Amino acid sequence: MKKFDIVLGVLLMSIAAAGWLETATWPGGGQQAGLSPKDYPRLVFAMLALCGLLIAGRAAKGGNGGEPPCVRWDKVLPVALLLAVYALVLEFVGFILPTAMFLLISMAFFGVTSLLRNVIISVMGTAVLYVAFVFFLQVQF
Repeated sequence: MKKFDIVLGVLLMSIAAAGWLETATWPGGGQQAGLSPKDYPRLVFAMLALCGLLIAGRAAKGGNGGEPPCVRWDKVLPVALLLAVYALVLEFVGFILPTAMFLLISMAFFGVTSLLRNVIISVMGTAVLYVAFVFFLQVQF
């Protein structure tokens, strides 16, 4: 487990570094006021690097996290498939409809049974994400 955690931590930090370097080629930043399209991915990559550092650091210090939790493949695989379909559909349909449908289906899959609540959260969630990406991160759809 200790060796696996060190390898996992280094792998996560490597992925984060590669992603950070990739975003350096994206437009924005510099003298531009506000957030740029590369700021959110860079925040995600920084958090990924921090997680990798914590995992590797704990393992290197001799910490034992115990056995890894059992993976519930009956939950992971459908969500991974839904995410893949969402990513593919985004290219052709745009942002708003696929995002609302993704949120609606995800909530139903995870047991939120109130259809009205699911629709309200999906619509509001999509609106909040749209405003965040378009106005704050200046992403063009």
